[in-house]
Amino acid sequence: MFSREIVKVIRYGYLYYLPLNHDRNFTRNLIEITMIFFDLLEDFTKGKIFNIQTDRRIRRRVKKKKKRKKKKELKQEEKLEEDEEFNFLQSEEEA
Repeated sequence: MFSREIVKVIRYGYLYYLPLNHDRNFTRNLIEITMIFFDLLEDFTKGKIFNIQTDRRIRRRVKKKKKRKKKKELKQEEKLEEDEEFNFLQSEEEA
């Protein structure tokens, strides 16, 4: 019964809810659907503890890889700049 798609739909409902644009019934329905979903989830698990993997862990891994890649590129650029400065200083000394 549990599905990540249902959670995503409910989440988007909360994210895009604007009190000025939406009717109060929309809020009531959204809360009611959330309550029903979690009641069904509780019945499905029968009180057992289940670990639910979310996309957050995957996103963190991707972000970390991107950060590492950027740091690596920055280090390489710094090395190139240092090498250019060193070569420039050596050429001035020789001249």
